[in-house]
Amino acid sequence: MRNIPDLIKMEFRLANSQMARLSRDVGELKEGFAKLRDLPEKFDALQRVMAEFVVEIRAEIGKKG
Repeated sequence: MRNIPDLIKMEFRLANSQMARLSRDVGELKEGFAKLRDLPEKFDALQRVMAEFVVEIRAEIGKKG
């Protein structure tokens, strides 16, 4: 660096860049946590679907046997 104003400008750009990346990362984390909140409901739905599937398979086996 040749002078103090150039150094200050460079530090300012670096700080802005870091803040932008941090903001983007926080946004991505929020999206990820939002998806995790729905996970218990999806798991419950999956259990119901599997139970219905097992009942249907047993019914088909009963028809054939």
